[in-house]
Amino acid sequence: MPFDRYMPCPCGTGKKVKFCCEDLLSELEAIQKMLEGEQRLACLEYIDKLLETHPDRACLLAIKTLLHYEMQQSEPLEKTLQHFEEKHPENPIAAAERAIQLAESGDVTQAVLKLQQALATVIEQMPIRVYEAIGILGRALLAEGNVLAARAHLLLQASIGGSEDPRAMSLLAPLIRSPEVPLLLRDEQQLLNASNESAEVQAAVALAAKGRWLESADQLAALAQQAASPVIMGNLAILQSWLAQVEQATASWKSYAAMDLLDPDQAIEAEAIGQLIDPKADFTTVALVCHTLEIDNVDSFVAVFSANRQTEVLGDTQAGPLQEEGQPPPRCVFLLLDREMPSSGADLVLEDLPCVLGQGYLFGRETDRSARLEFVLYQDEQATSTLELLDKIADGKLQDGGNQQVLSEVPDIERKMAMQTRVPPDTPIADRERLSGEKQRWAIFNVWPDLPQPALAGNTPREIAEKDRESRSLRAAVLVLETSHATAGEIIDFNRLREELQLPLPQPISPEGTDPDRLPMVRMHRVTVDAMSDEWLLHAYRRAAMLAATSVLAQLAPEVINRESMGGTVDKAEACGLLAGGSPTSEQAIEWLTKAREWAAREKESPARWLLAELDLRLRRGEAAEAQGLLQEIQTDHMREPGIAQTLYELLARYGIIDPRAANPANMPSPTPPQTGDVASADPNTTAGGEQKIWTPDGAPSGEQKKSAIWTPDD
Repeated sequence: MPFDRYMPCPCGTGKKVKFCCEDLLSELEAIQKMLEGEQRLACLEYIDKLLETHPDRACLLAIKTLLHYEMQQSEPLEKTLQHFEEKHPENPIAAAERAIQLAESGDVTQAVLKLQQALATVIEQMPIRVYEAIGILGRALLAEGNVLAARAHLLLQASIGGSEDPRAMSLLAPLIRSPEVPLLLRDEQQLLNASNESAEVQAAVALAAKGRWLESADQLAALAQQAASPVIMGNLAILQSWLAQVEQATASWKSYAAMDLLDPDQAIEAEAIGQLIDPKADFTTVALVCHTLEIDNVDSFVAVFSANRQTEVLGDTQAGPLQEEGQPPPRCVFLLLDREMPSSGADLVLEDLPCVLGQGYLFGRETDRSARLEFVLYQDEQATSTLELLDKIADGKLQDGGNQQVLSEVPDIERKMAMQTRVPPDTPIADRERLSGEKQRWAIFNVWPDLPQPALAGNTPREIAEKDRESRSLRAAVLVLETSHATAGEIIDFNRLREELQLPLPQPISPEGTDPDRLPMVRMHRVTVDAMSDEWLLHAYRRAAMLAATSVLAQLAPEVINRESMGGTVDKAEACGLLAGGSPTSEQAIEWLTKAREWAAREKESPARWLLAELDLRLRRGEAAEAQGLLQEIQTDHMREPGIAQTLYELLARYGIIDPRAANPANMPSPTPPQTGDVASADPNTTAGGEQKIWTPDGAPSGEQKKSAIWTPDD
């Protein structure tokens, strides 16, 4: 495209080239032509010559810095950037480039501060490099597991880029729907209304609305020293969270929670957020250890562990925890159980299930080492007896050379809540799902109340309840547990837990006078559904769908489906699909998917995505006849619809029905990413067999590429 003197100048001032660097107009046009022709090296040489006659010009330094970055020339980049910052300390592009470098080197906290410097110096139009830096920091924060700061940066970029740049939303959507992140952290933390505050407070909050969070936080912190109000402290806590100032934010959330003027819900939620993000929460951990034991004949040990009723050989050979690339795989992988596996899985009760004590990997003799057993277990009070049991099964033939290696440290509360059990292969699907629900309820009602909690100063919930039934910390801890479970398929009544601990119960909420767009999602399930107007219900339902708030959708979606007055305003097939995604059992999920197909037929829409979702479930349940019928219907009636063939091939490849190499036989484009509330590509019963998980501040939300630091025996 021809160079226009009325384009924004690349120096970052926000002015047009005509009013900023018109003396370099022809040179900038030549640079643009080189860049369009991918002549980066020639462009760098040309800029260096221009800098000899036009030293320290910001527009030239900005382009040169970007070229070094794109060409991955780290040393020249650092040299040029330092010079750029020295000569133009108030330049937003220089600050943005430094923020990007800090983020990519792992210093995300300082990167956020540099980005704030860049945003503070933007005068008129935001330079594209500042805009890009916002997204780069959002991704870096997400990789670190800092949900609140990542969400804020991605949302800021999305609000600026709009529909023209979907990159931020493509990251934000899975984050705010992730079942690995507590609902309290996924929900939007909106700034508190400051209209009734002083002019100074209003001015500070107005800065935050422009993305200048650091300036706003500094001003609010100074005002808090004079006279702290709930609006000041609440907004300060929110802004410090967005700025990745985790320690300060934790303190501010807890100070805000302790203010007398807050209603109980606000106080408990603020305390809960403080507990969730507290980097100093001292979780008691237990080591996950690998013992390497030498053996004589691997074949005899494979036979022994395969025949014993207290071991379970896993069908798929897995890499050992210490196995290096290129080494032979283990000959056998097995689980050691605390009791014999029941002969049948029909009508089992929870007490009958064997628990996993550890996981073993049998390796044959290699050129430079003898045959061995690598056995992984938790180094807890059961470790000694577990190793004795292992040796007994092996008839005392394991040679322990004292070779032990700690693989990771696992929070003890997480380990005890996620009880690892096994069921016989013939256990019916319904029994598996029933037992999974019973395990979750047992963990919540019987295990959690007696576990020491960092948020309770090392006390157990039961101990705190006996001393103080109004304890804000305990009520917040229950809310943390509840909102960490809010996306699980099993809908659990946490008021039962509150009753058992004799804590005050949250009260129902009337929709009258309540804004559905500002009510925290963790309270939404308490709103009286019958009293909701159609408009109120629609707003609440759409928010719940966007956040995949399963417990809320379980109440709102049936009402949306049943109201005839909402026909045409909401996709009722999708509402059925959302209910399928939150169903506690696969049978219930199939019932909702059937209704989704019926609603799609009424609206003369394709039922293909619901057929695919049901096919996934039928295959997982091992129902071959039903799966064959669904497959035939999809192939006969829907294969020409956009994305259906590709999704079907990928599904069949995942189950090993077709060769994965055939999953894209004609290089077909990938299907369109699902929109908010679309469960076509999601597992409609993802959590029906899942374990209760405990959120920790360094936990990583699903969807990101950060590898888990915790390796545990497969459940």
